[in-house]
Amino acid sequence: MAVTGPDFVSLQVRDLERSAAFYQRYLGLKRSDAGPPHAVVFGTKPIAFAVRDVVAGTETPSPPPARRSSQRPPTGRSAALSRSPTPTATR
Repeated sequence: MAVTGPDFVSLQVRDLERSAAFYQRYLGLKRSDAGPPHAVVFGTKPIAFAVRDVVAGTETPSPPPARRSSQRPPTGRSAALSRSPTPTATR
């Protein structure tokens, strides 16, 4: 069987409600009724997306305070999210 891509993406976050609010407010994601109490699953398709509490024993120390963006060295890492265009009303 060939792998075609991820089926589910979940991010561990330190503040579940604050993180869920960010994705709802700025990306327009809607919460799904599915999901355990330690996670917020969003109604994204075709790939399910969730934020969840940090799993015990996997948390890393807090990063140092951020420097000004002009002082940050390039990291070579990036992430992208896609958003469907808002459908226009038809008459």
